[in-house]
Amino acid sequence: MILVLSFFIFIIVFFVFGLIFSKIKIKVKKINFEMFRSKLFKNDYCINAGIYLYGKIKFLSVNFENNYIKMFGRKINVRNIKMNKFYKNIMKTDMREIDKKEIINNFKNLNVKFEKFNLNLDLGTDSTLVTSFLIFVVSTIVSIIVKKGVTRYDPKKHSFIITPRYENYNLIKIDLNCILSFKTLNVLKMIWKINKIAKNKQKTIESRLINKNKQYPGYV
Repeated sequence: MILVLSFFIFIIVFFVFGLIFSKIKIKVKKINFEMFRSKLFKNDYCINAGIYLYGKIKFLSVNFENNYIKMFGRKINVRNIKMNKFYKNIMKTDMREIDKKEIINNFKNLNVKFEKFNLNLDLGTDSTLVTSFLIFVVSTIVSIIVKKGVTRYDPKKHSFIITPRYENYNLIKIDLNCILSFKTLNVLKMIWKINKIAKNKQKTIESRLINKNKQYPGYV
């Protein structure tokens, strides 16, 4: 009996600490996106997101593939989620009231690490000048992201090729394969902060409406 109880306690402690020191890994197996002359020719993707206990043992896994979410053996259409009232309320009340700068600042605290990052990008517009400028901007942004997110550089795992297409028409072609990870605790902290900011914003808006209604009856 004592042995069974000790084993049960060990499992609980192992699981709890595993969650505390867990990581979320997002494996982008493929993103193939191609747009030519404002027409979408290809939009093929396969992404796996999972929680790994102690950063090593897979505990939970979700697959996103071509407008479908696969989880626990079930296949859910993304459109059904977007039509859900709960999803719509979050997007209307929470996300729209939050300053984008605050979201970016909280996102930086995730401390994202790239275990793998292979990108091939072809980019072109109907203007040579605009194409050159976009290539410079995109190359700079990608290099900064890779530099901050890569701890151990491996040329086979970390590479990006950005090719300008000077052919006087709009073209975007993306081929991405990467693995990124961040601590689960950092994600929970970010969600808590954003939720707190959203609630404070909502309270501020509601109090302003109440004050205006008092000053001008029938305003709301």
